[in-house]
Amino acid sequence: MKELQHLRKRVSDLEERERAATKAFAMCRSDETANSANSSCEIGDPRGAEARLRDSEERYRSLVESSPDAIVVHSAGRYVYVNGAAVALYGAERADQLIGKPLADFVHLDVRDLVRTRIRQIYEEKLCVPLSRQKLVRLDGEVIDIETIGIPMNYRGEPAAQIIMRDITARVKAEGEIRRLNDELEQRVRERTAQYEMVNRELESFCYSVSHDMRAPLRHIEGYTRIFLEEFAETVPESGKEYLTRICNATRRMETLIDDLLTLSRITTGTLTLGDVDLGAMAREICSELTASSPQRRVRIVIAPEVMVRGDANLLRVALENLLGNAWKYSGKREETEISFGVEEQDGKRVCYVRDNGAGFNMAYSGKLFGAFQRLHHRHEFEGTGVGLATVKRIIQRHGGSVWAEGMVNAGATFYFTLP
Repeated sequence: MKELQHLRKRVSDLEERERAATKAFAMCRSDETANSANSSCEIGDPRGAEARLRDSEERYRSLVESSPDAIVVHSAGRYVYVNGAAVALYGAERADQLIGKPLADFVHLDVRDLVRTRIRQIYEEKLCVPLSRQKLVRLDGEVIDIETIGIPMNYRGEPAAQIIMRDITARVKAEGEIRRLNDELEQRVRERTAQYEMVNRELESFCYSVSHDMRAPLRHIEGYTRIFLEEFAETVPESGKEYLTRICNATRRMETLIDDLLTLSRITTGTLTLGDVDLGAMAREICSELTASSPQRRVRIVIAPEVMVRGDANLLRVALENLLGNAWKYSGKREETEISFGVEEQDGKRVCYVRDNGAGFNMAYSGKLFGAFQRLHHRHEFEGTGVGLATVKRIIQRHGGSVWAEGMVNAGATFYFTLP
């Protein structure tokens, strides 16, 4: 990418130099035309007018000779005048190496038809030929890229064409290099996309295996363990019953973990269905379900009305269920649960948040919050698999937003997220 940026800067610099040269030459032409007009008006003094005309011609010749652009004049198909820049452009050492030479000697085969059309426009139709790209063959046989402008004129009483030329070989080469780098970049994108699609297919295959092949053994373990506990309860000692109960609990936790992994994988590979979503109404529904699940808890919930966003309603509900579920879970040991959902502005951006007065966390470990299987609290304190916040992060990122958290141990936590 640095190489591409460097080439683009080179092209920009070349174009800027060319614009400056064209502007200078145009100013010179304008000045010469104005002087000629003034001379023609003062016909009362023929000798003075003639002197001014010679002076104007000398200034014009001086400007043309000092022009950084190559300027040539050809009449009847041959060069009759070249300036110093043209001598250098053609790879000559002296102007007489070009004077009298046929124009066709320096026209590349690829552009002869174009040049023939341009010359006819200048000589027959008396038209100024606009800027165009051509190829020029130098005296040494080297082919260079040029930009040209053609202007009809009279030279010593004969129809002629003045051609202004500019060497753009370096720019064309840089543009070609930019195209090559762009092609390489596009090829890399295609390769990465193919790899991504392959990884997605492998992930889908893995999820299928997890969903069907791993669940069956877990169900067998739990089922046979439960049957053993029921049928041999009288003969199994208490310590044995405790071990078997732990086996059942472990298999249930494993099934929960599988469900969370499958949810996480679907979020990564699924297609977004975008629409207008009222997060406020969604949060009220989720909190109502949480309150109904534990009616004995003292709860104070504040939810902002009509928080409208653009996104996938199903995925955003999963994200809010995880965030509000965590707020509910980690504030469960408080005498009164306080949960709020709303919107505020930070640095000119609209930011949604979920806040609670629960256990909080140490900000030194905030970087682990959104990693899969990362937990800042022991399982015996608060249940969970450590996948919920990883799921939230992927949902928000898939929407083009960001998510972060702030908290303090035993002083609650606030989870922020943005959506475009």
